[in-house]
Amino acid sequence: MKKIVCSLLFCAFVFMVYAAPKPDKAFWEMVFKGVKTRIALHVVDEDGVAVSDVNAHFVFSRVEKYDEKNAVTDRDGNCVVENLTCGNSIEVRLSKVGDYDSSIMLCYIRMGNVHGVKDDKWQPYPTEKTVVLRKIRNPIPMIKCSDVFTIPTTNKWVGFDFELKDWTAPYGKGRLPDIEAFFTWDGNPPMSSKFVRLDVRFSGAVSGCYFADKIVESKFNGVYNAVTNDCYGVGELAFYSDIREGRHDVKKFDFSKVLVVRTRCKLDDAGDIVSANYSTIRAILVDGGWDGHGEMTLRYYYNPMSNDTNLEPKR
Repeated sequence: MKKIVCSLLFCAFVFMVYAAPKPDKAFWEMVFKGVKTRIALHVVDEDGVAVSDVNAHFVFSRVEKYDEKNAVTDRDGNCVVENLTCGNSIEVRLSKVGDYDSSIMLCYIRMGNVHGVKDDKWQPYPTEKTVVLRKIRNPIPMIKCSDVFTIPTTNKWVGFDFELKDWTAPYGKGRLPDIEAFFTWDGNPPMSSKFVRLDVRFSGAVSGCYFADKIVESKFNGVYNAVTNDCYGVGELAFYSDIREGRHDVKKFDFSKVLVVRTRCKLDDAGDIVSANYSTIRAILVDGGWDGHGEMTLRYYYNPMSNDTNLEPKR
């Protein structure tokens, strides 16, 4: 496996050498040998408080190989590591007992762009990065879905059951619709399709969703708990691609966010919520299919326990 990874890194590096603007020969000779970099990490928790005794594992890309180094954060949450690298990638993995792992990827060279080297050092020197490490609080069993579903019909609202991971009758074995999907499409296969759209709504009184920011570097990048106030104001979403002649409009799922959802709401006579179920949607993607039906990619965690706002899944 390591040989495969090294070979891929080398191929990518060679491609960048030929694709990027050409500095002088001396520059590339220096890069092939490895240029010094200095990574200064600052590890904090979600409140910005420094985290000590974090194990930091560094993987520095080199031409046809890679170097690994380890460090531990001090009482101020800091650690510093120096090494040579071709600049293609530096992976940093952080771990501590009782916390979720975090990881980041650094790169000094990207396609078509060469960062500066000064005094035989990658710039900026040092490269300073702050990384968040999140606590493991109370993970629970949740229903996980990460699959592609054939959309059974077009131009009609169809229910989807999060608990059973299936369309509702008459298209599947689902019983209660957590979402409803409305699919429109020009009928062409994915490579030639000019128009595809998926509207999603949350049926039922006071059902809906809100967007929350991800902690992208954390293995657990969602939210610990759903809120129970009136922030579930988003009742309908649309994802589409319209690239017909004279038009070019694309709206995709925002992967920098997590979608917190409240469904299956039951109300008392006063209109107050008696029970509800909560979930997080990580992705909704839509495309035209090859068999005359559209396809919906859906990734979510669903808490089957009514009135339990915990959204921290056990892995």
